[in-house]
Amino acid sequence: MKNNNQTSSSITYNYQGIEKRSRNSALRYIFGLLGIQFLKSIFRFLPGIDNSVYAKGQSKDLYVEIVPSFLGMFSKHWMLNDFVVKRFVEMGLSVRSMHAPYIDDGKVFQTARKSYLENVLDITEYSSTTLLCLYSHLHLFEAIAPQEQDKVLIAHPLPSDPNKSEKEIIKSITKVAKKLLPLLREQNVRLVIENMPWLKRRHERYSPFLGDAQFFERLMNELDDSYYGVLFDWGHANSYARFMYAHGIKHTEHQFTPESLQHFKYQDYFIRRLKNKLYYAHLNFNEAHLLDAKPIFYAKNFDSHSDLTHMTEEEYVDYKRNIQSLAKIPNLVGMTIESIPSYTSRVKRLQRYNDSVEILNSMLQSQS
Repeated sequence: MKNNNQTSSSITYNYQGIEKRSRNSALRYIFGLLGIQFLKSIFRFLPGIDNSVYAKGQSKDLYVEIVPSFLGMFSKHWMLNDFVVKRFVEMGLSVRSMHAPYIDDGKVFQTARKSYLENVLDITEYSSTTLLCLYSHLHLFEAIAPQEQDKVLIAHPLPSDPNKSEKEIIKSITKVAKKLLPLLREQNVRLVIENMPWLKRRHERYSPFLGDAQFFERLMNELDDSYYGVLFDWGHANSYARFMYAHGIKHTEHQFTPESLQHFKYQDYFIRRLKNKLYYAHLNFNEAHLLDAKPIFYAKNFDSHSDLTHMTEEEYVDYKRNIQSLAKIPNLVGMTIESIPSYTSRVKRLQRYNDSVEILNSMLQSQS
């Protein structure tokens, strides 16, 4: 979101759902788990963007963040699925941010098992598969958004091997990223690495530094190019801070206390420490800062990606402080409201998205 252009035209939506043929999702998921690729391909997802992007006649002013692997935009070996890509282009939507495949379960990685929609990527592993996947996403940008400016390709820094050290992870990501540099420059796309939360039964297989600002600072020092940056995820930082406090893990610069949790101080620290390399932000909400709160039942962790409508008036004040600090960063090109929509009611989904947009705009417009 440009510093002097803080309007709804700079707000994007993360949407991973399907508007048409959604009744096939369960069958596709089952066949995917069983590894029956032929039957899985029969129930292909067609791209669908939620009607909320068309709300109040704003479709020309909004940018949609997509996860292409969720929308069936790739076929075998990460080749572009021309039929699905064409359908998407015909929608006439503007895309500036694209999320590379991700999976947060180390066990799936470590057993080399295909996951839902084959959305598996390990950017800490230098391999032909990793490079092909990322190359294909960059070519997809060329196919669906050739004229857009300030484009970013988002990747999680999750390792397949839980025994990898911080130094090894930085070395591997750097090797992958630098191999992409010529195409990043040609397509005018920035590669941004996202800070991670800590998820019960999942990230326990990884090391806690994947959410640490100092890790990202060291990573950016190694990459040392304007085409590489950091994506700040507010909810991930909130969940990470809760983990650090709950496990009594000491930090060299930041103290994880009940007060710092309550007032989102780790978010302040992360933004301040990475301000020169923060290019993008994911905005959502969770209750990790509330010591008496329990994780939602279906996630078993605090990374719920809730709408901004869930915060109280007191939380609004501290959240606004974080947002206004982000908005002052000259290199920040966008903010995505990355909330999980309600799949049971389009009316609720539409209303929550619109309310979140209004909340975000109110935080930005009140900036002195």
